[in-house]
Amino acid sequence: MRITRAMMNDQAQWNISRILRDFGKLQSQLASGVKVEYPSDDPVVALRASDMSSKLREFEQYKRNANTAKNYLGSLDSAVQEYISLLHRMKELVVKGASDTLNDTDRLAIVTELREIQEHIANIANTRVGGRYIFSGTASDHPPAIKDENGRYTLGLPLGTRNLSTAVLGQRVEYTLTANDVFITQSGESIFKAIDRIIEHLENPEDAGLLLNSADIASVDLALERALEATAKIGGTSRLLEYLDNRLNDLQTYSTEVLSKEQDADLTEVVTNLATKQAALQAALKSAAQVLQPTLLDFLE
Repeated sequence: MRITRAMMNDQAQWNISRILRDFGKLQSQLASGVKVEYPSDDPVVALRASDMSSKLREFEQYKRNANTAKNYLGSLDSAVQEYISLLHRMKELVVKGASDTLNDTDRLAIVTELREIQEHIANIANTRVGGRYIFSGTASDHPPAIKDENGRYTLGLPLGTRNLSTAVLGQRVEYTLTANDVFITQSGESIFKAIDRIIEHLENPEDAGLLLNSADIASVDLALERALEATAKIGGTSRLLEYLDNRLNDLQTYSTEVLSKEQDADLTEVVTNLATKQAALQAALKSAAQVLQPTLLDFLE
């Protein structure tokens, strides 16, 4: 087969174009720091990098969910601990109120403090974080403790109210407690109703000692038991979230490393390859210059 000058010209131009194309890719890698800028550069690597990027975005969402839940749990724990302190003080007052040696002034002082405690508990029940009532679950715009026209508090969450939950690593985690979980005793009585009854007994001192000893102290103990159960639930959920958060950190670190290996360019290697391509380009241009030099035969043809 006769090799014509035209064929040699085409080959020389093709070599130069190929080297320039590779040279351009290497320059892009050096500028961007990534091996694959477009899926067409390497479809397999581009797909793996895309999948890993999607996983990292998913992990970031899980982290945000976990942080929201942990913030809620922190607020819940502080509120319930404060409530428990009030219950302990309330029990002291009830025990004191059961004494036969108290006069009307003493009982009035206890009643006054119990009303203050009741008001304080109502404020705890209506604690808000970010404008949302933390003891209202899915009805977070609805205050759980409501005062009626007679000044009495009741718990009034809408029917069907549930605890809030979120997804962390594909697992549903309930991270709130409703007022019914905390402020209703094991007997089904709200703490507000229990306080109202205790106050009524103190304001009507006939047989007050017997009533306070037999019924009211027991109701405070039941309220304490319920509150301690709530703290146990909060602690258990907090530990679960801590475990899931640590798992997320590990997965994020691993996935980031894998993504880096998939898409990050080795800049040292890129610089070396650029120098090699630069030399190859110079050689190709020099060779092409010789091949493409016109001769007398070109004109005769």
